[in-house]
Amino acid sequence: MHGPNPRNRRQAFTLVELLVVLTLLLILAAISVAFVPRTQEQQKATRGADQLQGWLLIAKQRALRDGLPTGLRLTLENPSPNIFIARNLQFVQQPELNAWNAGGSVQSDWSTNGRYVYNSLTTAFAAPDYTGGFVTTGTPDVYPVQPGDYLEAPLNTPPHQIAGVEYWNQPGLPPPPRLRLACDLTTDVGGTAGLSTSYRIWRQPRLLQGEPPLQLPQDVVIDVSTNAAGVLQYSQNVPVRSINYPTPTGTPTTINVAEIIFGPKGEVIGKGSGNDKVILWLRDVTQDSPTLGNPVLLTINIRTGMTAVQPVDLNPSSPSPYTFTRDGQASGL
Repeated sequence: MHGPNPRNRRQAFTLVELLVVLTLLLILAAISVAFVPRTQEQQKATRGADQLQGWLLIAKQRALRDGLPTGLRLTLENPSPNIFIARNLQFVQQPELNAWNAGGSVQSDWSTNGRYVYNSLTTAFAAPDYTGGFVTTGTPDVYPVQPGDYLEAPLNTPPHQIAGVEYWNQPGLPPPPRLRLACDLTTDVGGTAGLSTSYRIWRQPRLLQGEPPLQLPQDVVIDVSTNAAGVLQYSQNVPVRSINYPTPTGTPTTINVAEIIFGPKGEVIGKGSGNDKVILWLRDVTQDSPTLGNPVLLTINIRTGMTAVQPVDLNPSSPSPYTFTRDGQASGL
């Protein structure tokens, strides 16, 4: 008889081997628990930039589809002096011109107050047509006319930017409601004889109705803070305009809005369009400094509307934190 064949003997792990394997698995699990959340935190700003890049692409495509300037408005928060951040955004679009193409007439007293234009006595337009009837204080988008819009009066003449919409009485000024222009009219409009002239208003972008607000990932913000002189410190060349809207007390209230608007050809238009690119600094707001937590930059080319995401150059020997926006291939993203 032959004894048992060693080749058919079933192999098994010893207790010591099992304990070693279990120990290694526990060590790997502990390492994962320690480092995976930290890695995810470091990628917060990058995830936010990817999301923002997608929204900008949607706005650019809508501008092409509708043939109207379309973009994103950053809702600015001001937690402390000179600190401005945005974590919420909304789609905006410039209204079509024909909404005001045929409406009403205005006049001005060029001899004394060349910057003011007001409704003539012969027009059917009244205060609510300028101010929206004070529908909801703090939401200037519901007002048909707002500062930043442009007045073309008479028709087919260079437009003048509107600096204020006023409806309260002031000594020495034309009767309300009136538009205060950013500069004096170069020609009389209507004049002291009570004549009136036709006009139209080129309106700035308004919120797209029915579109819900957009929110960046938790703790991710766009930093548009300034120094004491009002110069942007982190984000660069961000178009910001002030909206000074009336209130029932007669005291104007001002809010600042930052908007990135694409024209129908895909280019960035409006304020800031003369610069090479818009640079948005995205960071983790829970960090003690905007340079901590792996912040990233989202750049938008003014001429083409193309976007790119790059890291902030935090090398102490680097001349600028925006190095990679000039040489995207060196960014490593």
